[in-house]
This record gives sequence, structure tokens and C-alpha cells, in this order.
Amino acid sequence: MPSGYVPTTAEEKADAEAAISWGDIIFARNGDLPAVRHFVRSDAEAVHQKDGDYYGMTALMWAAACGHLSLAQFLVKEKADVNAKDIDGMTALMYAAGDDHLSIAQFLVKEKADVNAKENDGQTALDRARKNGKTDMVAFLERAAKDTTHLEAELAATKAKLERMQLTAASPSTSGGYAGQAFATAPAPKASSQAAGSEAIPDGAAAPVSMFSARFNGGEFELKFREVHRLLKEHNFDNLMVNADAGDNFGTLTLEYFGRVHFENGVMLCVCTEDYGEITKSKYSSNYELQYIYDQNLRKIPIRVVPIYPPRPDCGPRHMYDKSYSARVLVNSVFKDSVVFLDCQDKTAHEIALMLAKKLLAM
Repeated sequence: MPSGYVPTTAEEKADAEAAISWGDIIFARNGDLPAVRHFVRSDAEAVHQKDGDYYGMTALMWAAACGHLSLAQFLVKEKADVNAKDIDGMTALMYAAGDDHLSIAQFLVKEKADVNAKENDGQTALDRARKNGKTDMVAFLERAAKDTTHLEAELAATKAKLERMQLTAASPSTSGGYAGQAFATAPAPKASSQAAGSEAIPDGAAAPVSMFSARFNGGEFELKFREVHRLLKEHNFDNLMVNADAGDNFGTLTLEYFGRVHFENGVMLCVCTEDYGEITKSKYSSNYELQYIYDQNLRKIPIRVVPIYPPRPDCGPRHMYDKSYSARVLVNSVFKDSVVFLDCQDKTAHEIALMLAKKLLAM
């Protein structure tokens, strides 16, 4: 249409609206964010439009299918429906899964994309990833589906508990009257894992992506910080932690998460036990993570969990892998006196999650 053109008749207005929606779709396929931004801001409904010549795909579906993460993020911010379906029942997550766009799949799941949604032939996003042999995608979607199933089970259990309490409240008590009279004004228990009387963890949707770096051995600190990770995820923080049972995918996931923190200007959360940063036989040790933080100048939050700080990893002439004190030099280079740490000694998982939440939201 010519510059400055203003549609007047009903037919001209319909043609103009079609041009806006089709422009949105076409530029979404090409990953042209400035152009899509222009069309969406000309007509907010453009994010919901579906193409007519293909399969009824939205701009978000095209962005997911073609691997345009920034564009997908913009469209979701503009209220695009992450669970919209095309004529075959396909969602944006299914397109991302089938074409192995892992970062987009992770983003969509974070934005509440339905991991268990099925297309018309009954396949889920996980089924598509398996069919196409996308190993890392399969691992991610399996974890996401497991987390969703666990959450649904927790909610169902909470609902059942509340229903039992209501039945108890409505039944006659042995002392006369109704049991409900004893707690009629008591608030219903919350379904979250917030500790009684503690401050609520804020919503983390606006916080930067973050990743835990730690030297875990299955002990007290690992259990505590895996709970911290769960709490942050529960409150919409985009927090990354490689599972101990990741197996052959451990290194792949570590590199993938580093990439996200690096290119999305995220934050590394360093759990500073005394031995954090020690050089070991493992390729993906806490020393490797710390070296990456130093080399790429990543943003970081040191988390002090023991009296000794900064960490003092074992090293020296008798050390099998670090006879020249390299780990100590690296630790002191990263955790300079000017770097402020969070003192989380003797804190509960909820308290640590709350401290981290506030810190991340302020960054």
C-alpha cells in the first residue's frame, strides 16, 4: 500500500487488515523482528492471526519453527497465545521440538506452553522430538513433562485435602454443634511450599536467566540448593541447574546453559563451599564453570554457605591435578573484595530462595 494511504470503504479496510496480518506472518517466517514489531503495533490483533495458505499457523508458530528466539520472545510479550493450534493441532512448542530449536522450547515452556498438548494424531512435542532423534530436546521435554505431572499431582493432593477439611467442617462434632465452628474463620492452607510465617517469594518473570554453579556431592548443600532451585522455578524464575542424573547429557546441558547465560546477559549463582573451584578429573567441574565465568566476564552472585570465604580449594605440590595453585588464583581473581556476596550461612532453602529472588529482580 502507498505511504500515507488511509482505507475508507469496508472492502479497503478488510484488505488493509489482511495486509497487516499477512505481513506479520511473512516477516515472522523470515525472522524480521523490526518489521513484525511494526505490524503488531499497527494492529495488536496481528499476533493472533493465522495464515491462510499453509496450515493456519500463527506468527509465533513460524518463529518457533524457524528458530527465531528474539522474535518469539517479542510475540509472547505482545500476548501471543503460546498454546494456539494450527489446523493439524500443532502448537509452537511442537514446531520448536520437531525442528530442534531447544532455546525456543525452553522459553515456551517457561511461558506456560502445554508440554502434554496433543496434535490431531495424538502426538505430543516430546513424541515429535523422539521421532526426529533430537536427544537434547527429548531430555529437556522429558524433564518438563515430569515436572508438570509432579505439579499436577501436588495440586490434586492439595485439592483433595481441602475437600476433606470442608467435609470435616460440615460434619457434627462430638461436643455438639459443627466442627467447622472451630476454624470457620481460619484461612485455607496455601498450595505452595512457603514456610509458615515466612515472607513470600516474589514472582520472577521479569528476572534475568540465572544458573547455579556448585560443587555438589549429594550431601547437605546439594539437597538444600536443589530445593532452592525448585522454589525459584515455582515462582517463575528462569533458573537453570543441571540434574545430577543427566548422565551423558551433563556436558551438553552445561554448555547449553552457559550459552543462555552468556548471550542473554544472565547471572551465575556460585555456591561457595570451601572446595568450590577445585580442579578435578571431571571435564565439567566447578573449576571449569568458574573459568568460564572469568573468561566471559559473566555477571555473578557469590553465595557464602560456610565460614571460609572466598573458597579455598585444595591445591599445591601434592595435589593430583593442580600442583601450581591455579584454582586458588582463579578463585581470588573472580571473587575480588569488591564483589559483594550473599551470606546464606545457616539459612533455610526458603530464606536463600527469597534472598536470591530479591537480588535477581534488582539486577
